[in-house]
Amino acid sequence: MKISRALIALFALSGALSLAACGGSAGISNAVGSQSNFRFVNGSPDAGTVDIYFVPTGTSRNSSPSYSAATYGRITDFMTEPAVAGQVFFYPTGTTTTPLSASCAIPQSSSGQNYTVVLAGQVGKSTLQCVIFQDGLYTASGEYRVHHASPAAAAAGLATIGYGVSAGASPTYTQAGVASFPNTGNTVATTFDTINPSAAVTPAVQTTFDVGAATQNASPGTTLLSLNASQLVTPGSNNQPDTGNTLPSSAGTYNNASIFAIDCTGATTPEGSVCIDGAGLIGSFDSK
Repeated sequence: MKISRALIALFALSGALSLAACGGSAGISNAVGSQSNFRFVNGSPDAGTVDIYFVPTGTSRNSSPSYSAATYGRITDFMTEPAVAGQVFFYPTGTTTTPLSASCAIPQSSSGQNYTVVLAGQVGKSTLQCVIFQDGLYTASGEYRVHHASPAAAAAGLATIGYGVSAGASPTYTQAGVASFPNTGNTVATTFDTINPSAAVTPAVQTTFDVGAATQNASPGTTLLSLNASQLVTPGSNNQPDTGNTLPSSAGTYNNASIFAIDCTGATTPEGSVCIDGAGLIGSFDSK
């Protein structure tokens, strides 16, 4: 039986494509569905405005940052990045020569999962560092995520914090869970700290997210820090749209939110929450 040269060439091409689909090319393996969702937070009060670059392992830094000019307190929206290990670099905005010392390694991420990378700590206190969270996926409206990204709070004895929600003008809360600072030393955090959504919040006027000491297991505990739902911003902006001050919002537009404990040096954080013992709260509504 004779086989034409055309058929031989076709068989060879088919074999080559099969090998490539089996992992011969990282580009092909990431081309379909292999994407993770990353967002970034500038939680350092004295690091200045930063440009943020996500660089997959084995590649060169892009000429354009993943997010540019992130001011203190800025919480970006989620953006897609390849589901691969890599590196995050923070550069003073407009520069590309020397990154901040908080640049950090990103472990292998999972396709379709959400991650948050926070520039935490302070240059002046030599605590500037990168902390990484894997955000649990939401299953209902009114859920929220709490992230402990304040080295100052950890140094003050609050390496683990309790969190909950209260309504009205009451300064007390029922503790819903605890969150730990993933890295208490001045070294890069290289593993994900999984943050699962809490139980759904019952909508109420003056919904307030409260953070206190983890030892306050009795209900209610004494609130140390609080952030009203009306102080939450739209991702990547300073806009505070929830005039109804509820979660889920009365308009039904803003249904889930993330809260971050970060370092602060003034009387308040950028979103208006009180700064106590060098720590304050910021938060944003979540698109994912």
